[in-house]
Amino acid sequence: MVVDMIRRIDANTVSDFLIEHEVTEPIMIERQGVPHAVMVPYEVFRIMHRQNRRAMQVGELTKDEIQDIVDSKPSSDTNKYNDELDD
Repeated sequence: MVVDMIRRIDANTVSDFLIEHEVTEPIMIERQGVPHAVMVPYEVFRIMHRQNRRAMQVGELTKDEIQDIVDSKPSSDTNKYNDELDD
């Protein structure tokens, strides 16, 4: 399990840890031995944030967004999957 491989530090020592170490991989922050948060390198955070997708209900979309979806066409590179329609 990935969580087992994450380095763990106590919440009270975060400041000292940052002074002494460079954060190059996720770090589990615990309070009284219980996982509380995960600290990740800034570049990992940026990638995660950029790739963040959020599910929305149709009612949350504007009329223009709904029309954009209705008018959208699949890109031509999806044509390579057309043979799957024959099944």
